[in-house]
Amino acid sequence: MGNAKCIGRVGALAVALGIGVGLAAMPWAASAKPPVTDTTSSTDTTSSSSGDVCNCQKVRPVTVSTNGVVRVQGASTATSSGTGSVAIAKGAQSTATALNGSKAMAFGSGDTVAATGPNSRALVIGNDSTALAYGGSNNRATVLGDNSTAVAGSFGTEAGSGGGSNNTATVKGDNSTANAGSTLTTIGTDLNNSNNTATATGDSAFAQAGTLGSNNSNNTATATNTGDDSHFTIAEAGVGGDNNTNNTAGAYNSGTGGFAQADAGAVGDNNTNNTATAYNSGAGGDSVAAAGDGGNSSGNSALAINTGAGSFVDASAGSGVVTGTDNTNNTATATNSGDNSTTEAVAGAGSYNSGNSALATNSGDSAITGAFAGAYGDGTSPDVLVNGGVVTNGDNNSDNTATATNTFSHVGSTEAAAGSFGSNQSDYNATAAGGQTDIHP
Repeated sequence: MGNAKCIGRVGALAVALGIGVGLAAMPWAASAKPPVTDTTSSTDTTSSSSGDVCNCQKVRPVTVSTNGVVRVQGASTATSSGTGSVAIAKGAQSTATALNGSKAMAFGSGDTVAATGPNSRALVIGNDSTALAYGGSNNRATVLGDNSTAVAGSFGTEAGSGGGSNNTATVKGDNSTANAGSTLTTIGTDLNNSNNTATATGDSAFAQAGTLGSNNSNNTATATNTGDDSHFTIAEAGVGGDNNTNNTAGAYNSGTGGFAQADAGAVGDNNTNNTATAYNSGAGGDSVAAAGDGGNSSGNSALAINTGAGSFVDASAGSGVVTGTDNTNNTATATNSGDNSTTEAVAGAGSYNSGNSALATNSGDSAITGAFAGAYGDGTSPDVLVNGGVVTNGDNNSDNTATATNTFSHVGSTEAAAGSFGSNQSDYNATAAGGQTDIHP
């Protein structure tokens, strides 16, 4: 009777938490005062006189702590504090900590899960993984794979670090990391990062949203890696700057040994509505997309797609790989379906360059294709490396369009540049295909 009572109590708790019928039906063990630690007894089923806790046959791996009281004592560790706090740990050397009415659950071996703050939730299913939901409100962190980490909200240690509300970080595969909101802050104050979403799927996938900055909201970062031996699929949105809002970065890698990275509104101030997408499905290929890496760059879009083996594809809009100022509404697109090729598109990499568009397309083998619009020029801005050469960024170049297309195999180079390699150049159009070169002015 006493054992059935114990099972019923903990099972009802699991159902109430929405963990599932299967978990609720597990052979739970409860603690007495002090909790039972004798694993040899098989006859003691007497319930405690207080009715708060109960004795069961033997100690199980599951430990449950709610509202600061250990309800079930097992081989794992669970700690709770505050009304509404729930900590459940199941598995060898697993630890669950729930404070201030939060919920923390660890169901794997060697897991660490901690939730601090109102309505924060952290869940771990795999082994040797970590789920954290610190600070703020309504944060979620979920890890389902092994050796992975999910963080939602903020647990910065510097003065002024905080914020991070309604953030969601989800990791499904192994060896992946997803961060949402502000985490381990080293720069910025007033970290009011809200409604950020970061999702990482697959081995070595990494996603960040609204991290290391101030007042970053509604950012979305998604990194997906489903290929064998693929590494370093990274997506970042609104990282390292202030007031970066509504940024979206996605990196997808399904090829063996490939590298895909997407950057949107990162390492800058007041970057808004930037979108960067990098896709790589070819073995050994690289895809990089960056939108508005500088300050005050908004509405930029960069897309890089690689379907060929051993290729390098780069698309940048706004400041690109350097820090620029007031570059708005630039668009850069680079696509590559050929082997061993280099395809690059850059639009408005200097300062005060707006409304520029660059498109580069490569479908041939061993070809180099580049398109530049309002990007480079007079030596007043920082240098940037392009196609193996160093050029300087230009300023005040607007509404230029550059298109480079290569549809032939073994073509050496195709280049189109409009309003580039200088400053104060606008309304130019350059088009090159099949190894041609077109530069305006």
